[in-house]
Amino acid sequence: MMRRPLMIQLAELDKSVNASWPEYKQDLEAPTIDYVIDIYPQMNHGFHNDFTPCYDPKNAELAWQHSIDFF
Repeated sequence: MMRRPLMIQLAELDKSVNASWPEYKQDLEAPTIDYVIDIYPQMNHGFHNDFTPCYDPKNAELAWQHSIDFF
């Protein structure tokens, strides 16, 4: 069982990762695990990686700030 808060950041257009989200969400809510989720609209996987064509500086900065705030 998870005993620490969990942060989840998803890119809205990432079909492979997001396909498992509904089932994973159920697993998190069953034992009432403390988690936060941010889904970045119109973003693809890798939007935070400045070495990929999906890089988006605005959302990358937002995701980074969410991470800092979480910790």
